[in-house]
Amino acid sequence: METRRQILQGLIFSLGGAAALTAFAAKAAAPEAKTTSAAKPGFYTKGELATVTFLADGIIPRTDTPGALDAGVPAYMDHLYATWASEKTKADHRAHLAAIAGHLDRLTDVQSIEAGNRAKQRVKALEALDAAAFGAEASAHWPYRSVKSLIATVYYLSEPGATQELQYEPVPGHWIASAPIAEIGRTWAL
Repeated sequence: METRRQILQGLIFSLGGAAALTAFAAKAAAPEAKTTSAAKPGFYTKGELATVTFLADGIIPRTDTPGALDAGVPAYMDHLYATWASEKTKADHRAHLAAIAGHLDRLTDVQSIEAGNRAKQRVKALEALDAAAFGAEASAHWPYRSVKSLIATVYYLSEPGATQELQYEPVPGHWIASAPIAEIGRTWAL
């Protein structure tokens, strides 16, 4: 269960994040910004960026709609932490990423998330971590839940997440109290 403080922080992030994401999208559209952000992360180390990229792609992969990597989620998170986050928030996030990478390392029996070519093992490890984080041991996996929530929030604030993954109808139709999801299709963004 989330605390009131966590809910308020999420709300503040959602309101301010939408404006910041719009500003970031304009900056990222410039060719020099793409090469600079890909070559030199502003906040993340190369290992942390590899971890965030792996998590973003595993959590929201490309399907018939763009995935988290297509929406630029790792680059936006890097920009967000480099320019907006407090020192405590930065330290907490780095600790969360280290805990996640350590957990995935133990599950895949490799020394780092970017070492070797064990993609299938890493995906299985991520699936196991996700199941544990939202299962009976949920409190033991708070770092993963926190990072996953941030990845999803950034994705759904992005243009592809908000306009292609979610459907938008400015004036929704009539109310159906218990509609089967098969009839509706994708979730609605309001």
